[in-house]
Amino acid sequence: MMKLLSLLLLLCCIGCQQVQTTYPSQKIEHIVLVWLKDSSTQNKERVMKASKILFEIKELKAMTMGEPIPSNRTIVDDTFDIGYVMTFDNEKAMNDYLIHPIHVKLVNEVLKPSMEKVLVYDIDTK
Repeated sequence: MMKLLSLLLLLCCIGCQQVQTTYPSQKIEHIVLVWLKDSSTQNKERVMKASKILFEIKELKAMTMGEPIPSNRTIVDDTFDIGYVMTFDNEKAMNDYLIHPIHVKLVNEVLKPSMEKVLVYDIDTK
């Protein structure tokens, strides 16, 4: 009887354990898709190289950029030329980045003259 009670107690303890899930702290993901007037490899490389200056902006925590992966799936839009994924600690940091002189200069002197179209998605990763 004592063994049965001990086993029952053990099973109850195992069943009552809580699984803790750790979520990353809140971040803002700023996704920018750019279609260029000139989509040559040389022009894409020029724009991406110029974009590296954005790393000097302290509000920008991380940035990746690259070209789309060609896809036959109808749900995938692979028509853009360059995609950027940028990470910020919060919405204020992203908004400060948007008006930062380095960002404004890059947009006005490199991106706008080169772009045909731009699409932006901002995601709060709560």
